[in-house]
Amino acid sequence: MGQWKLHLSYCDPTELAASENYIYAQAKEGGLFYLDRKTDQLVYLSKATGLKGTTVSHIAYDKKTKQLVIGYEDGRVDLLDEHDNVRQMPDLQLKAGSLSTDILCITPADRYTYLGTAFGIVALNTKKAEVADTYYIGSDASTVAVQQIVEMGDTLYAFSNDTLYTGHLQDNLANYIVWHKEELPFDQLQQATLWQNRLYVLCDNHLYRRNGGRWERALQESVQWIHANEGQLLLYIDAHLYRMTDDGPVRVNYQYDYAMNTAIYANGEYWAAESNWGLIRLNGTWDDYFHTEGPNTNAGYCMYAIHDKLYTAAGGRWAVDWGRPGRINIYDGSTWRGINEGTIGERVSTHHPPRDISSLAVDPKDPGHFFAAAYGRGVYEFHNYGDDGIDHYITDTINHTNTLREALPKIDIWNYTRTDGATMDEQGNFWVLNATSFSYPLHIVTPDGKWHALNLRSGGANLTMETPAGIWTDKRNKNCRWMFDQRGNTKGIILMDDGGTPTDESDDYCLKRETFEDQNGNLIAPTIFRCWAQDRTNRVWIGTEKGLFTLDPNTDFFKTNACRRIIIPRNDGTGLGDYLLGNEMINCIAADGGNRIWIGTGGSGLYLIEDDTITVAHFTENNSVLPSNTVQSIAIMPKTGEVFVGTDKGIVSYRSDASEPQPSMSGAYAYPNPVRPDYGGLISITGLTENTTVNILDSGGNLVCKTRSNGGTAVWDGKLADGRRATPGVYTALCNSTSGHAAVKILVIR
Repeated sequence: MGQWKLHLSYCDPTELAASENYIYAQAKEGGLFYLDRKTDQLVYLSKATGLKGTTVSHIAYDKKTKQLVIGYEDGRVDLLDEHDNVRQMPDLQLKAGSLSTDILCITPADRYTYLGTAFGIVALNTKKAEVADTYYIGSDASTVAVQQIVEMGDTLYAFSNDTLYTGHLQDNLANYIVWHKEELPFDQLQQATLWQNRLYVLCDNHLYRRNGGRWERALQESVQWIHANEGQLLLYIDAHLYRMTDDGPVRVNYQYDYAMNTAIYANGEYWAAESNWGLIRLNGTWDDYFHTEGPNTNAGYCMYAIHDKLYTAAGGRWAVDWGRPGRINIYDGSTWRGINEGTIGERVSTHHPPRDISSLAVDPKDPGHFFAAAYGRGVYEFHNYGDDGIDHYITDTINHTNTLREALPKIDIWNYTRTDGATMDEQGNFWVLNATSFSYPLHIVTPDGKWHALNLRSGGANLTMETPAGIWTDKRNKNCRWMFDQRGNTKGIILMDDGGTPTDESDDYCLKRETFEDQNGNLIAPTIFRCWAQDRTNRVWIGTEKGLFTLDPNTDFFKTNACRRIIIPRNDGTGLGDYLLGNEMINCIAADGGNRIWIGTGGSGLYLIEDDTITVAHFTENNSVLPSNTVQSIAIMPKTGEVFVGTDKGIVSYRSDASEPQPSMSGAYAYPNPVRPDYGGLISITGLTENTTVNILDSGGNLVCKTRSNGGTAVWDGKLADGRRATPGVYTALCNSTSGHAAVKILVIR
């Protein structure tokens, strides 16, 4: 309870480094893990294990100090020893000022470990964990983006994309004058390394070596990448791994052909990083595979909790799509199941993989049946998680397999069939919005697979949508559905009453509003309608680019534009107050089982508020393991109350002390149970009915704690009435409410 868990993507490793005992791997989206060579076990690293940053950009192993040097995309640097102890280097911002701190390469060398950055070279003393010096090597000490660094003998070689800079180690390298500049005779530098005391560079897939003062072609073959380690130069040629010899490249033996991102030779073994297979130990005739856990992407653009599962999609869009691969992940509480865009593309008849999945809709009666709405490539329907087929619906004016249309007439349907707002109702109807300037904005697919296109009329005119963003069913009236047109000339909030006949628009009543008036008579005219939520009292919450406002349960949207903004008193004697998050972009809102409101912002993290005026918590990337302050989505598991937070850099979950109240307490349980000696957090009793009183008794029948449920969850701090930690034994939580009672046993081990 009150604990964070990171759900980062560790798939698709792209960089490897090796120590005596470990093989370290950096994933494409910035995750970091290692294989313990003694146990063959994978260990995952993150902010939860002590790392300072989230998105790793490069790694390298420093043999002198026996530390892994970890560079992050924001310029932070960590040092990790063999016991997983982390030392944090001073932020590069202290050295770079207002310049970009992108780390482009890491090179451990004899005296220092060098960082190639967007502004020059940073020399690290990894033994003392301090920045030793900074070299601005351009003319007149100007900045140079240093892509690769090699130390050979008494000389340091620094490569930009088209220039080689050379400095002698005995000189004062902080003085730009001592650096010699030489234009490279080739373009598109990819890599540079040292092998057999000679410089090798890979440019435009051609391998060159330094011979005296000139460059010569080392191989005629096209080379995808190179890696030098422990006296071997590895090359990837025509999708095969080779090692360089004096007589030319010799192929390395392994079981199958792989699409390798990189490889390394360490401690007498070859290791490969592969997109689909993960980390591979190449054994010649029988390779070993080490598959990582977690989702297949860090992008948490949209999430949906149902069937005790979390469904997530990596999408995104604004006025146009983002071009992000359409990947889907499903989490059952212990394992992640990923569906890659390539797999989807192979299984649909159109052979077009999804991009920018903006919303998901899951069948309330079948967890394996769901829809994905993509902002550009229409709708994908999954049967048995896609194992029994995937249907792809995109503009089809010939066979009429669906009613979707492109955004503009005669435009590319494969990139402009824009859909969003996917949802399914209790009757199994699938609803989706279609961004189009000339056709129907709302589409419904009935359980028999028939498509229906519907107009939305407000003020006597048909509505079109530039940027549709969601469909939500009102808890007070299941015939009423809220919709957003998020931005642009057609922006607004739409409420439609379908009269109980979803596919018949003749009895529909629909109204769109763009402006609202708060309790003080102030006009609210958002330029962006970002998100919508309805709490347990049926109050509607609406997030905009400048804070949020609410619609009271008794407000009739069809008759009035009245709204309310939450004002937080300043308590400074002036009697004045400020609007809650009045200048924040509100990306997502969710109400938990205790009717507390979770709010995700565009730049200041995650808020939890209660009773409108109390900020229970404010989580940021600095005071929690939150990967980023840009929160894109929130989903709450109804039974457990676990809050999942999707950010632009990863997904995390938080075990909240509130959950949805249950109709009975037949499934009540305690977590963790047993309570082990090293656990010092809160203990939750979950699966309770609304407003349950919980009395916790020791084995002698003495009252230890009395509390009340927050929705369907009550918590105990694990302490006795006098404040001491609970002694070993079995404790009983007696749970009573007007709806029933239950007794839950809790075992405490010391």
